[in-house]
Formats: sequence, structure tokens, C-alpha cells
Amino acid sequence: MISNVRTALTPFHSDSNGNFHSSNSVRDITNFGYTYPELQGDQNAIRTAVNQLYGPNARRSVRKRATNKFFDKWGFHHGPPNERSKKRDLDGILPLPTNVTSHPLPPAIGSYGPFTRDYEWLANIRAHKNMCNSTLFVHVFMGNHSENPADWFNEPNSVGIHTIFARNTPTDLEVTGTLPLTSALEDKIESGELKSLCASDVKEYLKKSLDWRVSKGDGTALPYDHYPHLKISIVSSEVKPPASDYDFPEWVGDFTVHDDLTSGKAGGYSLSDLL
Repeated sequence: MISNVRTALTPFHSDSNGNFHSSNSVRDITNFGYTYPELQGDQNAIRTAVNQLYGPNARRSVRKRATNKFFDKWGFHHGPPNERSKKRDLDGILPLPTNVTSHPLPPAIGSYGPFTRDYEWLANIRAHKNMCNSTLFVHVFMGNHSENPADWFNEPNSVGIHTIFARNTPTDLEVTGTLPLTSALEDKIESGELKSLCASDVKEYLKKSLDWRVSKGDGTALPYDHYPHLKISIVSSEVKPPASDYDFPEWVGDFTVHDDLTSGKAGGYSLSDLL
């Protein structure tokens, strides 16, 4: 059966008669009594908002927030609830905003300077879903880190965590994930640990600083001898910068796999592996 925009999205009922929602019926979220200020305006305005919130320069805004005692290193809020969150607790859902300009976006990309990256660097992760019958967390680091798995979630040199959800059911199903590295590399330039984003400088830095560990759902570390079903590779690709605030960067050409950065390490990709 071929799915389309009218295919039932089970188990989500659209009415009390047993009918299900479809992609068409959930396309306009205002039908559910809420919206987001970033969705007001035409397509270019929405694309600009996406760039401001999640684009290559958005991490700088997160770093600024992280200096506030109510935000952690990832930019998540842990402080006292504000008026909007209090209202959500009382009403269950926020009403449609009457004045969307009262909820400003982060500073525009232009205030941080233009997108100037020539390359993007990524860590690709492949693993067996149930390689130890437990939910797993793959922690990737740049620099020194604690050997205590309880510290890995808040390591200053953590560049990302990939979660693999699993059940106690044996299977050889493989799952994949990707962690972006470029923003973390830019942080290392600011701290003086990395000279530049030139490929030669990045590879020299990653050879001595890149590391990873795996923890289980119970908080313990996964031993190295359980890593054969884990493969981590480092890849890069040329990127074409966006022409405006409402354009997105574009991949250019093929990805380059830097097996010399991971070969010989437990769980690291080498030329003998098939990715």
C-alpha cells in the first residue's frame, strides 16, 4: 500500500466516530488551537526564522544564554517558570498569540556576521540497535574528559550525544545517526585550541582530541569489548553558503571519509569496514 497525504495517522483519532487524522488534517496546527510566532508570515520569513533558531550561527546565541544561571551548556532553561510557562501549566496549552511581535526571535544572523564556512564536519554513527539489550548513549568528545560515565552528560568537551533506544529483544537491526562537529570546532578556535577550519588543521586537532564512550541506560559504561558492533566515522563536505538570510547552505559534491581519524580505535571506522 502506497501512503499519501490522506493516509490515516493511526492511532490519532480526529473525532469521536473513529476517524483518524491524516497529513492533510494536521497540516494547519491552528486547527488544534495553537501556533508559533515563527510561523507568521510568508515562506521567506519562516525560512529566516529557521536559520535564526537552528542555523550555523544559532549556537552563539545558545552560548550567550548558557552564561545565565538558568540555562545549561546546551541552552536549555532550568530556572523558575516565567509567566508563559505558568499559563501553560494552568491551561494545558498556550492560546493563539494576539501579538506575535511580543515574542522576539534570537538576534538575526546578520548580527553575528555572514556564514563563511567552506566545509562541514560530521561524525557518523552506526550500531546494532540491541548490541547489549539496553538503551545506549554514544558520547563524542573533543579534548580531555572524565572516565566516570556519570559525568559524561555534562562534560565541557562533549560535542554531542547520540541515543539508541532498545528493548530486551535480540536483533541485528542497524541504526544510524549523525552528530555535527563544525560548531564545536569553531568553539575550539575561539578558545585557542584550534588554529583554523582548514582541513589540515582540523585533522591534526581531531587526531589528538577526538574520543568517544558509550554508556548504558543504567548509567554504567559499556566495556570496549562490546564495541565491535559500533562504527564511528568522520566525514566532511564542501558547503555553498546561503545567498541571503532566508536561503539554506547547500552541500557541494561528495562526502570525504577521514578513516585515518578513527581507524585503530575501538568502535572506529577503518577502510576494511563497509559503511
